[in-house]
Amino acid sequence: MNISTAEPHYLITFGMIGLFLAVMIGVLYATNRKSTSFSDYAVGGRSYGPWYIAMSYTNSWWPGATFTAFFALSVGGVIGFYGAVYSTLGVTAMYLMAKRAWKWGQHFNLTTQPDLLGMRYNSPAVKRVASIIGIICVFPWVVMGIQALALLVEFASFGRWSVTTCLIAGVLLILVRQYWTVSMGMRGLIMTDMYQGLIAYGLGAAVCLALLINGVHGYGQLATLPPEMLKIPGADGTHYGTWYMFSLIFPGMVGSMCWPMSFQRIYTASGIRSVKKGTLLTILLVGGFYAILMLFATAVSQDANVQANPQNGFFTALFDQGGPWLLAVALVIV
Repeated sequence: MNISTAEPHYLITFGMIGLFLAVMIGVLYATNRKSTSFSDYAVGGRSYGPWYIAMSYTNSWWPGATFTAFFALSVGGVIGFYGAVYSTLGVTAMYLMAKRAWKWGQHFNLTTQPDLLGMRYNSPAVKRVASIIGIICVFPWVVMGIQALALLVEFASFGRWSVTTCLIAGVLLILVRQYWTVSMGMRGLIMTDMYQGLIAYGLGAAVCLALLINGVHGYGQLATLPPEMLKIPGADGTHYGTWYMFSLIFPGMVGSMCWPMSFQRIYTASGIRSVKKGTLLTILLVGGFYAILMLFATAVSQDANVQANPQNGFFTALFDQGGPWLLAVALVIV
């Protein structure tokens, strides 16, 4: 069913988004505690256990673009699964450096990745360069995140709002959300990461698994995929070259260590054990959720509506299989 021609059900989509945000604000105020120092504000007093670390890390790693851009990759074939490879390798690298990074963070009262590099090399210039690299690394993801938010608003309005209106609404949503980020600091982020993560990765994985088992485009579709979808680019001597996948995975792994939001999560841990256990749980969350989502994307890849616009595939597939209520769930997940 084409969502642009469907009868609008604004109360369902916007109502569920509103309920999700209202509960999130309730969680923020219910768990809020006044910061007593900048360290308390910036890293939550270094007091969080492994599950908080894992969910917070995962939530800083997979943005809304996971459900649009990466979903579209897997609609095109198995190349989309490369994200799970470089992500788990990147988290493994974080595990190996976690002990020293946390101990230095506690001893020298470090709160960010640039703080660590500036201290390590005793150079304010290195600290500034690290900050600039972090901004450059994050910027493309911010753009894709805004795009995903605009797409979310477009589907919530059932295609009746213009692109400009959807972009403005998405940016306003970010600005409103930033009020609590700025006022409550890292404690607010950690608690909402846990809440949002349970919805995005817990509910998201459960919905995808349920549709794979019982949906119209279930796991049975995987057995009938065109053979070319199962080929890894470059592995069969095509024009991509044999180093094609390596060129995607290795820079992604290195780039993951330039991800300032994820690295900062190390400093929020209550101890080295929490960091290490948290990074192991992160591997399960990052890799497990992503693999399930990409399997679902591959299963629905032959749907004509999904093929028409793969970036919209997650929303389209859930709307086609469950109508406005399941679409509303998809919007809340993203």
